[in-house]
Amino acid sequence: MRALWLSNADRETKLLIEWQLLTATRANEAVRARWDEIDFVRKVWTIPAEKDEGGAYSRCSVKRSSPGLARRNARDKWGS
Repeated sequence: MRALWLSNADRETKLLIEWQLLTATRANEAVRARWDEIDFVRKVWTIPAEKDEGGAYSRCSVKRSSPGLARRNARDKWGS
């Protein structure tokens, strides 16, 4: 992660890559994640079937630092 954050990539790209690594998802799933799909209390991200490559909805465990990463991105982007 240190190398990622020291790279020349822009901040949004770094956040997206970190989210993808922490959730172990495909790039297209990470890019199309929506806030209403993430349950921060249960620490679960439910990926709808239409977004899943296999055509079935799936649940992804949100790792310890993932909720903080998502909230930090939201706060920076929308002031939430």
